[in-house]
Amino acid sequence: MFEGAAPRGFDAAWDATSARQSIAERVVVGGWPAHHRRSVAAAARANESYLALIRRHDISRATGQQLSPDVAEKVMRSLARGVATQMGESAVARDAHGAEPGRTLLADEKGPDATSRTAVAAHLDALRRLRIIEDQPAWGASMRSARRLQATPKRHFVDPSLAAAALGAGVERLTSDVLTLGLLFESLAIRDLRVYAQPLRGRVAHYRDDRKLEVDAVIELPDGRWGAFEIKLGTTQRVVDGAAATLRRMASLVDDNRCAFLAVLTNGGIATRRDDGVDVVPLTMLAP
Repeated sequence: MFEGAAPRGFDAAWDATSARQSIAERVVVGGWPAHHRRSVAAAARANESYLALIRRHDISRATGQQLSPDVAEKVMRSLARGVATQMGESAVARDAHGAEPGRTLLADEKGPDATSRTAVAAHLDALRRLRIIEDQPAWGASMRSARRLQATPKRHFVDPSLAAAALGAGVERLTSDVLTLGLLFESLAIRDLRVYAQPLRGRVAHYRDDRKLEVDAVIELPDGRWGAFEIKLGTTQRVVDGAAATLRRMASLVDDNRCAFLAVLTNGGIATRRDDGVDVVPLTMLAP
């Protein structure tokens, strides 16, 4: 896409009537090579067992402290609920602790299940070291307007199957919960974009400004060229038109001429270039 070729083709495996279930299965199984020889249920159990091992042993080993597996479970579940969002440490602490919105948790809060900001920070550090989570940084574009860019990263597990396992969410539940499935689909797409960007030495960031204009993914190469993606679980004209308008608006605010492409990344259907220059590409048709 950085070379300017217009996308062409059709995701032959895509079926609009079963697309949501197919995405849910991909999310639950994950990208682990060994899981592709397992049933969806077996892959889900393996992911849950892996997270249990992390909670009971690896986090304490990574931090050098004897941390509570129960607190670790709450933190990971909270991160899973906030996957693909800019969830701060204080929000993770409140959610994991079961505190009402707006309540401030003190750094020295005590108790067997206390989830203070200090505890959250320790768990996040351990999970990063263990390569269980990988934040998506904010993009530092040069703006031609007075808009300020937000610097908070987005939260992601290294594979969305771990987020699904932390939530205890199977295919049936995700298929019926479009909001959660949409966030996990975005996380799945970010995982794939990171893989495809690696050979190009590209960095996958996100864009959000102080007026809440946001774009899901921006890939920036070392030479300064960049391309932006809006990630959508849906292929209707209304969804694609809205995503394309967001991309064009963001590009108009960036003070450079190094934009290589703007693209709406969908869960299936036809790959094409719209009359406004925005590409529409099914995730399965991305090429490294």
